[in-house]
Amino acid sequence: MKTKFKFDSELRPYKIEGDEVYIDDKLSDAELIEGADAATFKPLNHHFSSDAKHVFSGTKILRGVSPASFRVLNELYAIGGKKVHYSFGWVPTADYKSFEALDAGFWRGDYGIMFEGYARDKNGIWFYSRTIGKPRILKSADPGSFEVLRCAFARDARRVFSDGLPVPKADPASFKLITQRYARDRSRIFYGNTELKGVDYDSFEIVNARENHAKDKHHLYDCHQRVDAY
Repeated sequence: MKTKFKFDSELRPYKIEGDEVYIDDKLSDAELIEGADAATFKPLNHHFSSDAKHVFSGTKILRGVSPASFRVLNELYAIGGKKVHYSFGWVPTADYKSFEALDAGFWRGDYGIMFEGYARDKNGIWFYSRTIGKPRILKSADPGSFEVLRCAFARDARRVFSDGLPVPKADPASFKLITQRYARDRSRIFYGNTELKGVDYDSFEIVNARENHAKDKHHLYDCHQRVDAY
């Protein structure tokens, strides 16, 4: 059974003023959703919304899609008109019948909301980051054993992934996140998809998780690089 993820109204709030509907993310000027009927308007996720007659992608009407059959999967994807939709279009090679979201489509990072996540259809595992490119298939991922962790990390029986990229040499069975970016397996320390070379495994510890500062008994680390001081 496919998992259902709830819409989080705090991610990109909508507001109604008189007969007009706006997207107001508090980072820039409010944007008018052209043609939206305020009386029947309904937010669907941070990007898609609808009224009695239309579905909206951002501020624009999504042509050829019925509100009655349009279904959001998470904060990244929706299905309507026999297509898989995302923030900036639709995914021609995705199979809408088998397509399912594997996470909520976002995570709360130390510096804000990250809209990215994993999905699956009969073709394989998909990864999409809203700020980088389009949804893409992870050709090296095993759909049958694929498991989403947190903070855009995932693993299958053979590999670990960070932001949709393989983490070289990481052992999936023992892989464990330490912070939002640092992780370890049974013998290695990683920052994102990069192994910390020469690190003393047993003495490695986090100094400041938010700033991505760490140390071992020999060195200081800023993200994945050795530094003399922070």
